[in-house]
Amino acid sequence: VVLIYVVGILFRTFIGFWGRLYDRFVALLDRLSANKFRLWIPCLFFFLFSSWISLYVFDRTLMIQDSAAHMFQAKIFLQGKFFAPAPPAPGFFSIEGDMVVLNNGKWYGMYLPGFAALLAAAIMIHAQWIICPLMGAITIVIWVSYVKRWYDPRTALLVSIISALSPFLLLMSSTIMIHTPELLIISAAIYLLRNDVETPSWWNKLLLGLVL
Repeated sequence: VVLIYVVGILFRTFIGFWGRLYDRFVALLDRLSANKFRLWIPCLFFFLFSSWISLYVFDRTLMIQDSAAHMFQAKIFLQGKFFAPAPPAPGFFSIEGDMVVLNNGKWYGMYLPGFAALLAAAIMIHAQWIICPLMGAITIVIWVSYVKRWYDPRTALLVSIISALSPFLLLMSSTIMIHTPELLIISAAIYLLRNDVETPSWWNKLLLGLVL
């Protein structure tokens, strides 16, 4: 509460300074956004930085049991199977909250198969640790494109920078986590839905159907 009042007093006291600072900031954004290539630099930075976190900070480590369950199912898919045989002593391999199922001699993840299938494909090219950084970067690209098309390049650049520096997005995209493809799918659906409302086309409907 004290912080809020202090900030409010500072803004009221130096209102002229903040106004000039805002004008200069807007002018800087206008200059930077005039070059369309600069809109995408933060997206590339996001991919490289989150990949670095995944590979060298988290050190290719699964952070939560949900991710381990998806990876477990992905490795089962790589064997051309839908489930693994139950281990000889199932009680030693099953604990509460492990997010996998041991039932009737079958051992498999409890989640829907889409993300595990995507991970399986990534494992085949040794890219499983950068698939989520890539999807996170594509999500930012979608929102930058959305804002650029329906608002203005200045705001698109601001969205690009803020998203690329977001601790929430960086941490979520720097490990194998289902929320990253979920956010990508939702973002793509929103973009395609608005695009089809304004400019309907069979190609847009096809893409939207694939996304949904």
